[in-house]
Amino acid sequence: MKRMLEPGLAGAMLSVASSGLVVAEEIDPALAQVIRAKAAEALLDPYSAVFTYDVIKLLEEGAAGKICGSVNAKNGFGAYTGARFFNAGYMRTVKGYEVIAFSIIGLPFQQVMDEHDFCS
Repeated sequence: MKRMLEPGLAGAMLSVASSGLVVAEEIDPALAQVIRAKAAEALLDPYSAVFTYDVIKLLEEGAAGKICGSVNAKNGFGAYTGARFFNAGYMRTVKGYEVIAFSIIGLPFQQVMDEHDFCS
């Protein structure tokens, strides 16, 4: 997947200005914490989860957005599942961030990015 990068958003983020997509090296820690808490509802071992935040699409002039990335966590047998695609919709509130939609798709991140249009 080809990515054009330039400085942007909170923390150390990089963006694709023309499409509104942001490629993230690191996201706001408060947003990462809210996403981790939401993911805990779907994971068997949320404390083992390792996240990457690969693409962020900003909406409403940064007041909301969508994140696509991967999460690798332990399954019921104690083994890591491999990096699986997740997406999360969020919005900024007066108190911080709120995740309004979250899903983990049981497929490898790159396969989902190559075959589907979830992150545009």
